[in-house]
Amino acid sequence: LRNFNLFRLESTYEIREDIQEAVPHLHSYIGKEGETAFRGWSRMAVPIKEFKITELKQPNIGEVKPASLTATVTYSISSYPAKMKAEWDSLKEHDVLFLLSIRPLFEPLSEEEAEKATVPEKLGLLYVRGCEVIEVADEEGVLMNDFTGRIKRDEWKPPKGNVRTVTVSMDTAQYHMDVSDAAAKGGEDVYSTFNVLVRRKPKENNFKA
Repeated sequence: LRNFNLFRLESTYEIREDIQEAVPHLHSYIGKEGETAFRGWSRMAVPIKEFKITELKQPNIGEVKPASLTATVTYSISSYPAKMKAEWDSLKEHDVLFLLSIRPLFEPLSEEEAEKATVPEKLGLLYVRGCEVIEVADEEGVLMNDFTGRIKRDEWKPPKGNVRTVTVSMDTAQYHMDVSDAAAKGGEDVYSTFNVLVRRKPKENNFKA
């Protein structure tokens, strides 16, 4: 157990480093409508076009957390060069991704404030939630990187367009905590705030959400 805890701490630190490295390149800012917008791009992070919970299964008998939670995340890779598009298009089942809620400050931090600020404050980072890839589809809804046999090898075609929708499973215990917390404190719904999707390099991606 101690080794597992050490591994988990180390993984958490590495994930934080990855987020810290990926997010600033997006150059988030507050748009005219008060929404978070992005003027940059990052190899490992992409703005989310839509996040939607698609299935929430009732808790098993004797439990309070849902039995499972499935969601879809839609994003565009149109601003990426071909090599990076290929990297995003290589996402496959069981890869771990991170959903972030970024809300930058209206005014940039002064030098003095920046020195004292925490990493989340500097990034405008409110929430991070892990998820695991179930499947990825292209702009026309055709499955990509599917190894379950639903798509025969000789029927495979290159993905269409630049919009991708990834179906993910999420941590139901965390979801239950988030929803309960929001209900008790009148807080916001974490799951309506996600606006950035972060991936990790495949060799680093063996940490379950």
